[in-house]
Amino acid sequence: MSHSLFKQPKAFYTIFMLEIWERFGYSSLVALLVIYLTTNMNMLAKDAFVLFGSFSAMVYAFIVFGGYLGDKILGAKRTIILGLLVLLLGYSLMALNKPNILYYALACVCVGTGLFKSNPSSLLARCYQQSNADMLHNAFTLFYMAINIGTMFGMFFIPMLASKYGISAAFVVAVVGIILSLITFLGFGFSLKGIGTVADQAPLKMKNLALTILAIMIFIGIVSLLLNNVIIAKIIVVATFILCAVIYVILMFKIRSEGFFSKMLLALILMAEAIIYKISYMQMQTSINFYTINNATHNLFGLDLAPASFQSLNPIWIVLMSPVLAFYYLRSKGTKLALSIHTKFAVGMMLLSFAFLILYLSKYFANSEGMISGYWLVVSYWFQSVGELLISALGLAMVAQLVPQRFSGFVIGIWWVFLAFGSILGGLVAAFTSPSDKVITDKLILMHDYTHVFLIIGISIFLFSLFMFSLSKFKAKLLNS
Repeated sequence: MSHSLFKQPKAFYTIFMLEIWERFGYSSLVALLVIYLTTNMNMLAKDAFVLFGSFSAMVYAFIVFGGYLGDKILGAKRTIILGLLVLLLGYSLMALNKPNILYYALACVCVGTGLFKSNPSSLLARCYQQSNADMLHNAFTLFYMAINIGTMFGMFFIPMLASKYGISAAFVVAVVGIILSLITFLGFGFSLKGIGTVADQAPLKMKNLALTILAIMIFIGIVSLLLNNVIIAKIIVVATFILCAVIYVILMFKIRSEGFFSKMLLALILMAEAIIYKISYMQMQTSINFYTINNATHNLFGLDLAPASFQSLNPIWIVLMSPVLAFYYLRSKGTKLALSIHTKFAVGMMLLSFAFLILYLSKYFANSEGMISGYWLVVSYWFQSVGELLISALGLAMVAQLVPQRFSGFVIGIWWVFLAFGSILGGLVAAFTSPSDKVITDKLILMHDYTHVFLIIGISIFLFSLFMFSLSKFKAKLLNS
């Protein structure tokens, strides 16, 4: 880990800390949002799952907008600052805990995260030469660790804070996370000198800034309305997904003379595969979270935890396993044990399937009241987290490696739109665990509903991973052409 973490450019550490604080703020909200919707807003679990899926999809859908602004209009650095300011407004509104402004607050979070999300990745990619794929994979794996350090602290401590001091206190902490992000970026921005997009190098045009702010205000209004009508929101996300896929294919053919066609086709295949990953990921804040609340003991290693704090097992495992994988990537270079990027995706997908099959098996070890040990979740989250590292973390590196650098911010945005589509599907899948129009309190019935869906997810992902392995030779040909 010392070789990996301490041999990076100075700009890496600024981006590293920026992500930690921003993710701390975001995870403080996400860890509690579905619970907040079912308790404070009196929603049925299935409706809360679908709304959460739509919210997550909107977050990802706007990342392509932020990537475009970073690449072509304002520059990545200015777009990051603007995104953090919008996030600050959103979390401040959430802290007020007023039902009549809930959707405006969530809309600010959607738009602000969209502005922010792809631009630190775009800046990080510019710290390394595209030809050095192993160093790039190493850096993005550590970068993904930074994301999950912030998420780990947010998801572990904030639910316990909320249980003791109330939901508003938890959302105030999210505000603090964004303030610390701004301090980090503004205070250490000198380390990014000479690193940026073409738009970063150009003087700021006040007209572009004014039009961007106007567009942001309009988008916040539109998203708040869409979150009140998730059917329309889903239609728009699906339409955006189709539009971005078409634009990507057009771009792929447009620049085929530059020798990137095969690599961009491989990137498109891997982005399509990542949709399946996102469906599984969405279960952590929805179905798995509620399985934990209703059917698991809340004690680990002698500690009594808030049920929602179990979500922190995901980032905890990622923080622990990130340096291990980063070390492995460097040491296995040039050996038979080295994994190509498409093989990493396939292995990661198979690990995801094991995570859900383990949750299904847990039902056979439940007591007569339908309760399982929390250690089943520890094991399941390990498989889920390592699978995520092999797919999501390297998805960002993949884009940086496989597409022309001048399009990296925009295409990273398209990667997030694909994940937005997966978020919509993930919310719908989670809703199958709570199909009734009434609240069910019988834990044995709840266990049956949850684990039945987990079994279907596990088998489906396992079969899909086998299909991914069958395409290995074709993907290798695309990568090396």
